[in-house]
This record gives sequence, structure tokens and C-alpha cells, in this order.
Amino acid sequence: MEHRATALRRAAAPTISGVITDLDGAPVDMTTALYRLSLAFDRRFPEHDAPADRLVRLCEEVGELAEEVLVAETGDLSPAPVRPNLVKELRDVLRAAVGLARRYGRSVRFAAVPERGAPPLVLIARLAVAAGDCARWVHHDAGMGVKVEKHGVFRPERLGASVQAVLDAVAGLTAHYTVAEALARSVEDAYRRYQQEGHIEPGGGAGNP
Repeated sequence: MEHRATALRRAAAPTISGVITDLDGAPVDMTTALYRLSLAFDRRFPEHDAPADRLVRLCEEVGELAEEVLVAETGDLSPAPVRPNLVKELRDVLRAAVGLARRYGRSVRFAAVPERGAPPLVLIARLAVAAGDCARWVHHDAGMGVKVEKHGVFRPERLGASVQAVLDAVAGLTAHYTVAEALARSVEDAYRRYQQEGHIEPGGGAGNP
């Protein structure tokens, strides 16, 4: 039986457009869509939006993505060439990371890469490091422990750089598993669903980055 990871890597090369379309057929670039999705998520679930809550949400999503990568690299082959949960968790990590950056007024950008680079377990390790860095700066902002003595005054750009590293690791995993087009469709489906539910206003509203 062919290994699951081998089957994933044999998927067709992705179309890396970086653009989705909304319910009216208007194009929305991927980063803008993620910003609007993160805002729509806040509108749907307005409680627990403090930085620490957002950090916990990001860590949970990173853990769920890591589980999917572990299954892809060590588990048996599933009937589908790409596990839908893998794509969903990629999307959820992006949404949670962008929401954390937005909470601190930082601009980040998701840019798909056309070729595979580091092995997936290296990429998931980089993702864990980046998430840990996000925790460091959120805790620094909260004045926890000796963070201020160690790092001086809190600088939100450090948090922004850590979130960007999260997005870059997700981009690497997206390229490795050749799921850029599947990820774009997953973001598009979520975007349109939130539009239908009224959580994203026509034109995106305040969700613009």
C-alpha cells in the first residue's frame, strides 16, 4: 500500500493564484480574505477576544495541524488523495494567526510558495517555534515573569514578525502537500459562508487589512 505522504506529494501541481471570489464573484486576495475571516470569527464569537485568548486559540489550531501532519507522514493511506482536515487546519491556523496580529494592529501577509522546501516535520517544528515566539511576546505585553527585564519595553513589531513566521511555515506546508488550490477553495467556502450569515459585510467592511 502506498504511503499516505507519498500520495499527497503526487497530487497535481497547485494553481497559486492567491485570489478567491466572494458571493458576487468579486476577487478577494488571500490575505484580505484571511483578515476578513478573522474579523467575521470575532463577530460570530465575540467573547474571549483578549490577547491571551487569541494565543490559546492559535496554539490549539497549531496542535491540530501538527496532528494532521503526523498522520500524513506516519499513517496509512486514506481513500482521498488529500485529507480534508489537513486543508481545514491550515486555514484555521492562518485565521487564528491573522486574528492575533490584527489584535495588535500588525499587518502580515500570506504568500503561497510554488515549490516544496524543507521536510514537513521540519516545517511543523518551525511552526511550533513561531507559535512559541508569539506566546513570548503576548506574555511580554502582559508583564509576565521577567519578560520586561529580559526584553525591555514591549514592541508589537516583534509579535508581528512571529505571526508572519507562522504564516510562512503554513505556506511551506501548503507547498509541500501541493494543496494551495484546495486551501484557496477552503478559504473561499468559509468566506462565502460568513457572507451568507452576515458576518462579512458587502465589500468586506472593517475586515480589510
